[in-house]
This record gives sequence, C-alpha cells and structure tokens, in this order.
Amino acid sequence: MSTRKTYARTATIVAIGASVLAGHLAATGPAVAAAPAATVTPSPTPSPTPPPAPPEERAVYDVLREAGGVPVVSVQQAELPVAAVPEKNIEAVTQAQQNAKLLDLLQADASVKVFSKPQVRRPAHHKPLPATTDPLLRAAEHHILTHTLPAWERTTGRGQLVAVLDTGVDTTHPELRGAVVDALDFAEGAAPGTHGTDIAALIAGRLNNGVAAAGVAPDASLLSVRVCQDDGACPTSAIATGIVEAVEAGADVLNISVGGAKPSAVEQYALRWAVRQGAVVVAAAGNSAIACDTGQEPEENNCGNAVNYPGGYEEALTVTSTRISSPQGLRFGEETTGPQVDLSAPGHKVRAGIAASAQSAALLSGSSLSAAQVSGAVALMRAADPTLTPARVEQVLRQTARTSWPLAGHSYVGSGRGAGLVDVDAAVAAVAARDTVTRTASGAEFRRNDVTVTVKGAILARYDALGAEKGALGWPLSNELSAPGELPAGGGVISHFERGSIIWSPATGARVLKGAISSKVRAMIQEQTTASVLHPAKRADVYLGYPTSEEVAVRGGVVQHFQGGLVYWSPATGAQALRGAILEQYGRSGHESGRLGYPVTSEVLLPKGAFAAFQGGSVYWSPRTGSHVVLGAIRDSWGSTGWENGLLGYPVSGEYPVAGGVRQDFQGGALVFSAGTGKVTAVRR
Repeated sequence: MSTRKTYARTATIVAIGASVLAGHLAATGPAVAAAPAATVTPSPTPSPTPPPAPPEERAVYDVLREAGGVPVVSVQQAELPVAAVPEKNIEAVTQAQQNAKLLDLLQADASVKVFSKPQVRRPAHHKPLPATTDPLLRAAEHHILTHTLPAWERTTGRGQLVAVLDTGVDTTHPELRGAVVDALDFAEGAAPGTHGTDIAALIAGRLNNGVAAAGVAPDASLLSVRVCQDDGACPTSAIATGIVEAVEAGADVLNISVGGAKPSAVEQYALRWAVRQGAVVVAAAGNSAIACDTGQEPEENNCGNAVNYPGGYEEALTVTSTRISSPQGLRFGEETTGPQVDLSAPGHKVRAGIAASAQSAALLSGSSLSAAQVSGAVALMRAADPTLTPARVEQVLRQTARTSWPLAGHSYVGSGRGAGLVDVDAAVAAVAARDTVTRTASGAEFRRNDVTVTVKGAILARYDALGAEKGALGWPLSNELSAPGELPAGGGVISHFERGSIIWSPATGARVLKGAISSKVRAMIQEQTTASVLHPAKRADVYLGYPTSEEVAVRGGVVQHFQGGLVYWSPATGAQALRGAILEQYGRSGHESGRLGYPVTSEVLLPKGAFAAFQGGSVYWSPRTGSHVVLGAIRDSWGSTGWENGLLGYPVSGEYPVAGGVRQDFQGGALVFSAGTGKVTAVRR
C-alpha cells in the first residue's frame, strides 16, 4: 500500500510591493492583480503592461520571525513589525510555506520577486444524482461522445503517471485497485474525500474488473496529491507545493479539479515551472455560469461566469463542461465559459467510476469531471508518443476537437467553450506512431517514425514467442549489438526493446533480461569493459557471463541464473549478484528462504578476499579460510574489532554450539556468545 507523507510548515514568509508583482508578471505571463484581488471578469484581450514601479515602492520585506503572533520583517537592517511597514509597499504577508523545495525554486529564480496573498480553492463540486442500473462500459455516454473506446486499440495509457491534486484518493476502492502508486499529503486533516476518488476513477479506473465504467486511460498510474482540507478548503500554498512535488515525483499529467475566483502568483509560478519541466496541467474551468445576485461575491457564491483559477492561467489546459443529453449541445446552468477555456468535455450526468455495486454508478455533474476526461486523454496521447511537449499536446487537442455537437450537428464553437468537444480517438491517432512490420526470409523489419530496426535469428524467435511487438517486451529499439560495452566476452549479440532486452550467445541461446536485473547486468558489463582496459588480469572478477535462464519467481522476489553465478532481486534489496564460494555458502544456508534472507550487496572484493552482506548477516571468503557465515551478536562484535582487518582476521568456521552458547573461530582467535548474559567474549590465540 502506498505510503503517505505530510510536509511540515517552515517559518519563511515574504512580503513585497504590489507594483513589483505587476511588473514581473507583465514580463513573464498574463497580468495578475495585486491582493486583495478584485472579482475576475474574463476579457478576450490581455491586460496592458503596467509602468515600472517607483524605486521607493520596490522594497522587499523578508519576514524573519514571529513576535507575539505578529510577523516581524527586515527593512534596511532594522526590524519592524509588519503593521509598521507602509501599506502601499505590502502586496501580502503569506502564511508559512509548506515545502522548502517550492521556496528554493522561487528564491533561486532571479525573475521572481513575490509571494502572493494566499487564496483558497474549492473542488469544482459535482452534484450526484440518484444511482442507476449501469451496464458498465457500454452505457458510459461520456466515452461514446468523446470517442474514447476506439483510442484503446492504440494505447490504454500504460507508462503514464497522472497526479490528482484534490481531496485525496481512496486507494482501497475496487475501481482503483493497483492504480495508485503513491500518495502525497499537503493538507490538514486525514481522510480522503470522495471528490478526489471520483476524479481518479474517471481518469484511470481499471478496465475489465467488473466494477462500474473504466477511466479514459485505464492502464495509467495515479499519484494522489491531497491539497484540500477536511472542510473542503484547498489553500493555494498547498496546491503550489503539490504541483512542485508531483512533478518531482515524475508526474506526466497534473489534474486540478479545484478552483477559486482570485489568482495567486505563487500558484501560477509553480504551474508555469511545472509546464517548463514538461508536465501538462489540466484544470477545471469551474461551475459558475449562474449570474450573481446583487452584492454577491463570485468566490463565495460560485457565480458570475468567471473562469476559476488555476484554470484562468494561460499555462493551464482549461476545460469546461457540457451537457451530455442536449440535442443542440446547449449550456446547462453551471457551464462556465470564457476566453480562457481551451476545450470542453461532457460534464452533466456523467457515469462516474465510483459504484455502490458492480452494476450501478452515480451520475455526477461539474467541470471537475470534464477536466478528468481530458487528463485521461492527455495520458493516452503521451503514452502513444512520450516525446510530446505540453504545447504540442494542447495544439493537437484543439486541432482535433469537434466543432459541432455530435448528436445534431449544431455549431459548438464561438460560445466560450474553446476549440470544441474533445475527441480522444482523433487526438491519439494524430500523435500515435506509424508502425509497420515487414517479415522477410532473413528476419523482420520494424519501422516507426522513419526509423527501421531489424530483428532476426534466435532473438527474433524468442521475441515472437513472447508476442512480438504486442507482447511483454514491446517495440524493438535497436538492431543486434555486439560492442564490448554491451556484452560480456563470449561472441554473443543483444537487442534492446521498450521493456527489456534479449541477449544471445552460442553457449546459452537467447534469454530475456529486464527490469532491475537487466540494469545490474549492464552496469557490471560496463565495469568489466573498463577493468579489462585498466587491469586485464582482473577481467574475470567483474562480470557473470551470459544468462542461462530467465527470471524465476522465488519467495518475495526473483532470481536469474548466469554462467558465473546468480542475480537476486527483491523490492527491499534491489538486484544483487553472487557467485563462487560465497554463492555456494549462501545455498548451504537455504538461499533466500534461509536465515540470511536476500543479499543486500553484490559480492564485494577485498584486498585478501571478498564478502557479501545479507538481510540476516554476511558471508566472508578468502583463499586461505574459505567461505563462512557471520551472524548476529558475533558479527557485530567482530565488526567492532575492525572486521577482517582487525586482530581476529577472517572467520575460519561458522557458529557451532558450546556450553551455554555458541562459538565462532577466526584466524586470530574466537568469539563466544553467552545465551545467559547475551554478551560476546573474545578468546585470543
């Protein structure tokens, strides 16, 4: 089960003149009003660039500490309470930042001059309607209207990581079993809300599990990023931190189905940074199409048709919702429109993946759901072509969007809905690799995007047995290679594929290498290549030769046999190589099922011998003494004397029983463990 982690707050706070904020954003992106922000009214034209600020308004105030609950700032080396700082110079004094990484990013960028006033976001709430009997996938109208199912013939999103910045995700829900690979937490409280779970299911609910309807990218992985508190408030500081941490965790797509009426410079900076790192950020436009009553504030009353932030930022891919059942594609009461909107997707009476039973699912409404569908579409696109940039993703989605409503052909654009209704299949088809396979008498040619790779002989036979390009290894990436840096000595060849390699030698035939064991072997081969140049006599000490088997599952891990030894792997210990006398001693101890457990190091060469460490002890070897196991208290006591370099030298026996305990002999004496006292006594020769 995924581990959750909470990041503690730090005490660093920054305040700055509002004019500096305006000047910075005019140079780097769309203008953002200084706090307190006024109600945002979308405009089709950008805001004018403000004039430079007078020098006296450009002072920066760093909050050093708190005194009696009042932030104290530094002004020209003198300390003043914030209340004493001229109001015109203060854009905001923020709450403490949650994550030093975000703080470091902001402070390291010379163009960044501001931490803005914190805002509060809220989920773009969907409204559940009575559950209906659901014939699962075939009754999911949103998939039908967006042409999702045909896209699965090309990809189901495997290999993509989608971060869900929301109320948290229930990782135990059957629709999401195995989908959530990790969970981060930046919000107060503990329990994940249903909103984030609904969104996660629409993005990557699993296929063919007999539960509700699958997500748009049913084989994508999910990263739960909890940024909303138990009371439903989602602070912009948490969102900004969540954005940074999600990208650092490797997220390809970020879904943000929360929003508020006012911008945040810190939030926008984090989002802009994420896009620069290559992540696509999808945001809900909001559900604020209802007109505000006199005196109502859009933020508090979710009205006024203002596109919510972060959807209001230029860097976000902003999605609004539309009615599924309308023959004219008409708006429904909550559908927010405006010039910031890029696309739309079904958002009215959507069959979510969260089900009361396997045959029923709630009907939900809101732009949260629409954004989730587009996030799934982006995951499919990037799975089809991992080289896609965020700009290219948006371009293709806009170019392939449908401009007329599918049920009646009515015009769909020109109404603040962006480029139109997302067409998942068309978008994936536009970026999917153009693959051709040509079989000949001498082998097979695999052509993708003008690059041709030839697979032949025994490697082709093994590849075909695994399902060829549609099998476990995926598409071939290289022709046969035989360079010294690729192979051990022995006259073999190797071909690399998307998810592993096939290596062949005359003595061993064709074998598959993959995952951590493959990485371990390649590292040892490269080490062998370097050592053979520097120390030719040591060539045999740094490689295992060719594999003689493929991976075999053992208790809690896998093992693969090689000409010169074994490579073990487990989640806790990684891939480790053993050979020779140490491997033989490990076998006599019961391998991974014995007292030693899995190896935690490969064989390590010493000046006069070698050793390998295990979960439960060590095995030491030297030419004079042979190989012996050293365990527990005796091992610890021996280590305190300097291991093999101490007075005791190498072990010459294993443990054996004596009166009241056990004894182990070494070159320079013995160590005796007393069961009665728990102490170890040294006996010198």
